Amino acid sequence: MTVQLTLDPRVRYEETGADTNYNFEVMLPEMADVWRQSGDPNLVTMTRRYTDWLGYSLLREPDGSGWFANIAPNSRTSSRFYADVRPDPERTALGNQFVPVVPGLAAFVSSREDLAAARSA
Repeated sequence: MTVQLTLDPRVRYEETGADTNYNFEVMLPEMADVWRQSGDPNLVTMTRRYTDWLGYSLLREPDGSGWFANIAPNSRTSSRFYADVRPDPERTALGNQFVPVVPGLAAFVSSREDLAAARSA
């Protein structure tokens, strides 16, 4: 079976690969905001697929301190490690809204407890 993908000429794609930082810190929260307002199930499907991709692209450090990142598919991101403690957890907090319908995403986002601790610090 051959699959052929057709790119929409009206959309600007990242031609040389993904951008992990942008996708996680900008795209995911914006998708969550749109989903919260629209209820569009396509956004849940996209988030589920993105979460699956994260599962192949990030490897948990044995001590739980963060994630080792496969940067090979990234075009603009050279970060090889993402710490569990984010300098600004509010940037990604909106993405947490997908966790009830995409439980696997919970492994990659800040918990309520971590967000509360960061907010009170």
